[in-house]
Amino acid sequence: MDNDPVALTARLVAANSFDLDALPANRAGRLTAAQRRRLRTRLRSSRRNSWVPKIGCFAALAFLIHGAATGTLSGGTALSVAFLAFVTGWVGFVIPHYGGFGRNVSSGVVANLDGVVTRKHEVGGDYFAMGGGDDHYYVLGDARFRVSRTGYDALVDGVRCRIYYLPDARTDDRQVMSPMVNIEALSDG
Repeated sequence: MDNDPVALTARLVAANSFDLDALPANRAGRLTAAQRRRLRTRLRSSRRNSWVPKIGCFAALAFLIHGAATGTLSGGTALSVAFLAFVTGWVGFVIPHYGGFGRNVSSGVVANLDGVVTRKHEVGGDYFAMGGGDDHYYVLGDARFRVSRTGYDALVDGVRCRIYYLPDARTDDRQVMSPMVNIEALSDG
């Protein structure tokens, strides 16, 4: 693979569905209007498809069915418990994962890290996997950025890069959505 920073940047940006034209704004610590629109769409879609609320609803429904079958819950109590279970699940699991992401998209703030980036592949993934299956990351210091398989394959291990990301979003292995918004390869000098 070509290690020329310009060519590698173009390949990384394309593989991760980013925008080369956004790099000047990202270097200045800002999202472009196009990036904000795209991230808002991703955020809405991810929230809609998050399985955590679905599991909360399933758990609340299972609790209600059990209560109805055993006669341990009255109608009003069952409804209250189901609603409380769903709200607790939403507040405890979903909001913390999306809060920082949403705040940074609204404010348009971008941070960056630069250094030697490596790839990490986790077989089997975790419960926040994008589409299930294996998880792929770019790793820079303590930060991990979830990427697609295409993005994973595009990176040359050990090359210095600058990753632009949403600073208040999670950069650990429990991220719901990758906070990375752009990337560029840097020259060694």
